[in-house]
Amino acid sequence: MRIAIVDTTPHEELKEALDTYGITLEHKDGWSEDICTSRYGMVILCSSGKEQISDSIKNKNLSALNTVIMSEYIDSRFINSCRNYGCKDIIRVPYNPQAAANRLFTLVESIKNSHAYGSLS
Repeated sequence: MRIAIVDTTPHEELKEALDTYGITLEHKDGWSEDICTSRYGMVILCSSGKEQISDSIKNKNLSALNTVIMSEYIDSRFINSCRNYGCKDIIRVPYNPQAAANRLFTLVESIKNSHAYGSLS
């Protein structure tokens, strides 16, 4: 599976940790339409500010992109807002790369299983 991470920082340690699960992390400096049209199994949006993430998530179909938010700013209102816009998970920055990779792998597996069951109906 390929995951796009949208941030100014490349997250090399997370990339290495995800490699152990067979997941490829592709770094994007900013949002581009190829993220929507490419075959990414997940998109990680990173930001240091609540407003920047809020603007990003309001303009995207986040549930279709299997979006995860990484942010320093997390409170219950922000979490509810992200969930309402279709985010799959929220990870607080700074993070432990191995723990984050494990969490993302679990989410990837959950998404795969939900698609497999969905195709049986």
